[in-house]
Amino acid sequence: MRRTLLLAFLLAAGWCSGQRLVPYEVVVDSWGVEDLLVHDGKLLIAGGFPLINGVHGYALVSLDTLGIISQIGPFTAYESVDHLVSYGDSVLMIYDRVGMDYGVAMWDGNTWEPVGGTFNTAPRALTLFNGQPVAVGSFTQIGGVNVPNVVRWDGTSWMPLGPDLNGTVMAAEVHQGELYIAGGFTSSNGIPLAHVAKLTGQSWAPVGQGLNDNVVDIRSHSSELLLIGSFTHTSDSSVVLPNSARWTGSQYLPLSATPLASWPKLVYSPELGLMISDEDKTILNPGPDEQLLGMYHIKAVESFEGHLLAGGLFEYPSFDLVRWLGELIPGDESTTLDAAGMRVGVNMWSGLGYHPVNGLNQFEVPKGSGNHVLRDHSLCAVGVSNGNVYAVPDLFFTQSRGYHGWDPGPWGADTSEAYWRRYYQVWKMDNGLVWDHAAHWADPGYVPDRRITTWPGNGDQLNNEAPRLAPFADNDLDGNYEPVSGELPMFRGDASIYTVRSDKRAPLWSGGPPMGLELHTMDHQYGVPASDLRHHVHFQHYWAINRSQVTYDTLWLMS
Repeated sequence: MRRTLLLAFLLAAGWCSGQRLVPYEVVVDSWGVEDLLVHDGKLLIAGGFPLINGVHGYALVSLDTLGIISQIGPFTAYESVDHLVSYGDSVLMIYDRVGMDYGVAMWDGNTWEPVGGTFNTAPRALTLFNGQPVAVGSFTQIGGVNVPNVVRWDGTSWMPLGPDLNGTVMAAEVHQGELYIAGGFTSSNGIPLAHVAKLTGQSWAPVGQGLNDNVVDIRSHSSELLLIGSFTHTSDSSVVLPNSARWTGSQYLPLSATPLASWPKLVYSPELGLMISDEDKTILNPGPDEQLLGMYHIKAVESFEGHLLAGGLFEYPSFDLVRWLGELIPGDESTTLDAAGMRVGVNMWSGLGYHPVNGLNQFEVPKGSGNHVLRDHSLCAVGVSNGNVYAVPDLFFTQSRGYHGWDPGPWGADTSEAYWRRYYQVWKMDNGLVWDHAAHWADPGYVPDRRITTWPGNGDQLNNEAPRLAPFADNDLDGNYEPVSGELPMFRGDASIYTVRSDKRAPLWSGGPPMGLELHTMDHQYGVPASDLRHHVHFQHYWAINRSQVTYDTLWLMS
């Protein structure tokens, strides 16, 4: 029996993304993925893992277009491969065979073999400079011969490249034809370097005034050199740089305003652009218009056979656990509202506030203050019918304990992967986005925003979903959401986030039947001056719909 209950909550006082992770056909078991590279029509997966798709595959494997996984190299348990670099028809890599040897190896598509002698510690990074491989790190010997911690391969042996430095070299990059290095060093041959240097002739030269602490990664991007690490300023304290910077060729400028956590990495893909990923977040396109993704510790992104894949050290719930390797698809699994005087996160796992994937609180009042006044908020439901008690636990309780309560999506007959990919997301709307669509939908060449085109106005009736879900302006009154004809999502406030959930999988929690509830939520805010009371309020509007055949004598919805 269908019943609808409307509720409006006032909560007084992005992670905006456009990308989410979903499971991929290849499952990596433990220890993570360090790098991905497409070479000769195959995807190379590198890391410290012992199993791929449940069978032994150590440290480095290839995946071909038929889905066949093959071992590369002589690796066994607890050994690892890092940093894959294309080198002509071959691939270079850093390997770490625990208790045996470390170094650089080459794979030509058939044969794996070490390049030169054994390093006394594993290199930290590889790059190509003037057509030659360059390795950097904290090593002091190769094959028992003393070497500086930056060397080049001349085709026969590893040769010194510049004089030794007084600290670890963490990264190397060729930028505008010149070789740059960065790390924990501060000098070379008595020349102050302040964690960044470039090769000039046979010596290392400073790059501007340098930075005040370690650099862990660098990347050439457009006309600038990007750097991330534990630094907070230039070495002379003249420029504030909260863990990321860009070198323009004449000065250091901030890259992202967001401070970074441990072990950040710069990741680039042509499809997405630049990302900074650390142990609790990922920043897409860092800068004034940066977006914070609800995922963390991404080490590499690569496109293979029409799939955009991410590898790293993450665990991500999605509609099934995504661990170490997953597929990136459009959509927001979490985002924020900040039209009013606060910044509030909404996600598919725990509702409002606390983000269970990266552990960050997201109810900041006032916005920009760093003060988070609420940890998390979501609903639980209890109903009584003919003396029987039914319950749906709140989102945080279920996700933190592995149970199911409110799951993404409406009630439907089949919850296959296509269903989850459609509904495992949130939809953020604002006045500018919707009115832009209203003004330009008929313009030649106009392409609607993804949030407009994927707005779940209609359920899939072939899957026994309700014909109408999210509200929309039905201009022709035919019951179908048709954005290509100028129809618009309808939302509350000046900016909103819409979600649809149901308790379809709730029996795994209580042992009894699910309640048959469908919960539609519209979090919204008003972009009004501080003198208006709405500036200080985050609104929530709920539609609770009974899709079951059970009539409830009593129904409680509680926060």
